[in-house]
Amino acid sequence: MDRRTELGEFLRSRRTRLRPEDFGLPVGTRRRVAGLRREELAQLAGISADYYIRIEQGRATQLSDSVFDAVCTALRLTVDERTHLRNLLVPKRRKSPAGVLRSSLGQTVSAIEGRPAYLIDRTMEVLAWNRLAGVLFEPVVAQPLGRRNVARFVFLDQASKSVFVDWPMVARSTTAFLRLGGGQHPDDARLASLVGELADGSEDFRRLWSEQLVADRGHGVKELRHPAAGTLTLDFETLRDATGHVLVVFTAKPGSASEIALRALEPAKV
Repeated sequence: MDRRTELGEFLRSRRTRLRPEDFGLPVGTRRRVAGLRREELAQLAGISADYYIRIEQGRATQLSDSVFDAVCTALRLTVDERTHLRNLLVPKRRKSPAGVLRSSLGQTVSAIEGRPAYLIDRTMEVLAWNRLAGVLFEPVVAQPLGRRNVARFVFLDQASKSVFVDWPMVARSTTAFLRLGGGQHPDDARLASLVGELADGSEDFRRLWSEQLVADRGHGVKELRHPAAGTLTLDFETLRDATGHVLVVFTAKPGSASEIALRALEPAKV
């Protein structure tokens, strides 16, 4: 997508989610737009309306730190949304190919025992996994090389709604992860192609993508259903490297039913 279009849509989406009454502004019956008007946002940020309009239109991108902070504060942006806005204002001009997977990194992931672990890139392609992740996420890793993609599974495979107990939350976080990556790497053709494929194949993705979701869930809880183990409640943590690889490791609470079920799922060593 064109950078100016993306920037404008992102800023407008954040303006429209704000409620005038939360800022002491009159609501009135003649308000024709949802959220705050551009002029109101500019006033809150302490800049001229014309300057804010040029920012939203992508005609003013070299913002001082003070103006950038003022706009972010007025829009009540999260940390991830601030990062995304900065990336849209000052995009990377050089090509940013995904990092090459070192064989030692893949071997390290495979050697993790007792907890599911897999490695993805910024398109959510699964590059390496251990034996327990292979059992738990078999519908993804069983796909051919180049199609082992978490985002494709979430939006293009109806089975995902049986696997993920809170599928709507997973769908939102998946969309937000992809958009954040798109802001960081605007020249990534693989990522752009994936977004287009998901948009063509999933009405849910189109709806969520239009919401301009931006977030990086580095940790949290997921509930998964497995045909043999039943419902598992697992914590997850993520670790990143400079090339865009993300290691996702799942753990169960000690002594919980989920921990017992994970141990039962662990394949025997060959």
